[in-house]
Amino acid sequence: MVRKILLLALTFGLLPGICLYAQEESKPAAEEVAELDLHGVLELFRVAENVEALEKALNKEASEVNNLDLDENGEVDYIRLEEHVEGNIHIIVLQIPLGEKDFQDVATIEIEKLGEDEYTLQIVGNEELYGENYIIEPNADSQNDSARNATMTTIEDGIDEAYQLPLGVSEGLFLEFGPGEPSLGLNGSDVVIVIGALPIVRTMFRPGYRPWISPWRWRRWPAWWRPWKPITRAIHLSRVSKFHHRHWRRVAIRRSVRSRKVYRPLMKSSPKAIKKKVLLKKVKPPKNKVLKKKKPAKKKKK
Repeated sequence: MVRKILLLALTFGLLPGICLYAQEESKPAAEEVAELDLHGVLELFRVAENVEALEKALNKEASEVNNLDLDENGEVDYIRLEEHVEGNIHIIVLQIPLGEKDFQDVATIEIEKLGEDEYTLQIVGNEELYGENYIIEPNADSQNDSARNATMTTIEDGIDEAYQLPLGVSEGLFLEFGPGEPSLGLNGSDVVIVIGALPIVRTMFRPGYRPWISPWRWRRWPAWWRPWKPITRAIHLSRVSKFHHRHWRRVAIRRSVRSRKVYRPLMKSSPKAIKKKVLLKKVKPPKNKVLKKKKPAKKKKK
């Protein structure tokens, strides 16, 4: 009897944790989004010195973040970045050229400065590909005073010593940053993402800053870019799992309402990506209709 009670207690004690994990790891609405991991994009943003460096890192195979092939030509797409600034709002658009004048926005990184040391930071997936309200941001729930004080001393110089370089990422990925290059992976310690202390954010809010608009277009790619063949979704998901730690979280609320208003008239959509929208709809399988067999006609008696 005692054994049965212990088993029941253990079972019901584990169920809430299992349900919570399932909610936190909820899958996005469309399959395409698995091929560009927004957690990984924010990791690259966290260690980049400026938006140009972010674009370069995003389009390197070694970063293991981009596996997107929207035009289905057998090569991973080049993602160009366009930065738009209005007052204290910076919006970085992740955009894929699919033709000479044909572009598809994939996501936006939205940063708004609210006060001297107060910022909001979110990456928002394009609704056509990610569905509605697919938003990733720093997880404030993991922050505490001791972790904040410990981390501030390490990232003031743009280096977060609590992070380790993950397997599969070449050491030359961020060589342009010089000695003490930042890294991407998490070693398990408590880390606070202090938005205002990130190197790229400090650069963006300097006086006289000029926003980055990528010069690269359809069939006019940078000399350093080497497109590669997409890997299978299963392998890609296993690689990007290192970015899905408790210091990023998915939310359904946009912190900066003004960013949405600024971006709306700038948004670009490609007719070639329309077919991807079908994946966002949950199509119910047709019910199998049972055809009634017609009864054979009775033979008339002669």
